[in-house]
Amino acid sequence: MNDIELAARVSPAVAELLAIAKEAIEDYPEHCLVKLRAMCKLVCQEIVKAKKLAVLKNGDLADLIAKIVEQLKPDDQTQKALHVLRVWGNKGAHTEENPLTAEQFTELAHKALNQSVTALRFAHQQLHPSTPLPSEIETTPIGGGLKSLCYKATIDENADAQYLIGMRFLRDAEAQRKDFYDPDNRSEFRILGDEYHDALEKSRFWFKFASMTDHPGALYEYGRALAEGKEGGDFKYMGLNNIHRAATKGDANANNFVGNLYYKGLYDYELDYAEARSHFELAAEEDHPEALIALAEMYRLGKGVSKDPKAAFEYTKRSAEAGYPKAQFNLYEYYKSGIVATKDEEQAIHWLKSSADQKFWPAMYQLGEYIVQGKISGNHPTDAEELFRRCLNSVDIEMQFADKAELYIVSIRMLSSPSFNNISEAVLTIQAVLNRSDSTPEEIRELAWSVHENADELLRKLINEQGVETPEGHVSKIFLDSFVTNTTSQIREARQEIAYRKRLEAQSLLPAILQNRPSRSRPIQKAGPVKSNARVGRNDLCPCGTGKKYKYCHGK
Repeated sequence: MNDIELAARVSPAVAELLAIAKEAIEDYPEHCLVKLRAMCKLVCQEIVKAKKLAVLKNGDLADLIAKIVEQLKPDDQTQKALHVLRVWGNKGAHTEENPLTAEQFTELAHKALNQSVTALRFAHQQLHPSTPLPSEIETTPIGGGLKSLCYKATIDENADAQYLIGMRFLRDAEAQRKDFYDPDNRSEFRILGDEYHDALEKSRFWFKFASMTDHPGALYEYGRALAEGKEGGDFKYMGLNNIHRAATKGDANANNFVGNLYYKGLYDYELDYAEARSHFELAAEEDHPEALIALAEMYRLGKGVSKDPKAAFEYTKRSAEAGYPKAQFNLYEYYKSGIVATKDEEQAIHWLKSSADQKFWPAMYQLGEYIVQGKISGNHPTDAEELFRRCLNSVDIEMQFADKAELYIVSIRMLSSPSFNNISEAVLTIQAVLNRSDSTPEEIRELAWSVHENADELLRKLINEQGVETPEGHVSKIFLDSFVTNTTSQIREARQEIAYRKRLEAQSLLPAILQNRPSRSRPIQKAGPVKSNARVGRNDLCPCGTGKKYKYCHGK
């Protein structure tokens, strides 16, 4: 028996999904993962139906898996197979949340195919308990790949094949965009070239063809392109109509898009939180990351529903367990703060690391900072350096965090390997960071100051050491004097810059301080009768307490 025959024993629809997944694995592994996730959901539905398990009518894959695990008690290998088919399918469906390379996606897809056999074996055991399976299940050859897809798309006019080719070109365009980004020149304005725009145009061509047969994914992708004005402003509402049609056909991306139309009032839509929530819930059934986060926000803020912090936490947890790094970072914050969820440092660090492993830059930055501060055991500062470097390679990192990451990197290198070159690099980096903006945030200035303190101390130690060596031998006295002079000057200039900015802040606060400070002069009091019988000189202060001389007060 081979894997396709095994899938057919579960249901013909399961076998069809497996065949499509195998055909797409080499040229579009992301789609392979998506189809295997859909196959997993169908397998779970067949098991639930056969075993008459009590689940929600429109239960999502997470609920189906949880119910099967709870009532049928599958072994650990089967539980893992069901879980990874869900999570890896989410990675394929939402590549923007999981920045894997094409090679990594292909490797993941091959692993998912092996896990699918485990899931199918379990399903067969539940559906046909009296029919034994052979110990070995043969693997059918991988499909024809791109050539086969092109044949089906053009000769057979197969909508799914047309959609896949469109997604391939869309992926190529995204790769062009990422390759064009230069992390060393984050503020530089750059224009994407013809190859990027050609790939986008080709993707729209194939999406348009597939949408003519109401393919849900193609309707959404082509509709979004039209709504964004990619083919002129006159087609915007046609594009929105396509997206609504895709939503009615159950496309998760389309339902999330429509949810945002009503939630944020996009494209002149009136705000309608109830309508938004219904579409988000449909998208959330397919583990859509943005929809899950939007629902968490609605319950947290009470938009269209009563405020329910616990429901917000549950949606966040569900999104995190589905494998989405942003939700994993949000879950870390829940456990870290102890708000709603019980405060749990171990769980907090677990989800922080899970998010950082998927290269979510806020998680990588926070984890790196914890390592530098000694809050994570078993890690070396060089581990933090690597995390900060990955942060700098993130396209959407905020400038102030990128600046701090740069400062941490040069500081770690300087402290782990003190040398004149590393100290000089640290000083130059501080100056570059401070010169990027006229209003450097306080926390960046404080970090810069700390790095300077270390640089100054290390430089003094190096100067006082005898026989400081380089690969060429001892440093000459002339070179040492020159280097010390230049580096000390750099440190002094950067320190003066920090101090100058602090003085400017202090000066800006001075008027308010002077206005509100207590008066240092003696308060003027109303003159009263002189009660003392002692002789008072004309130039002495009047004993009545006014503060005036006696000759100008009661001595007149």
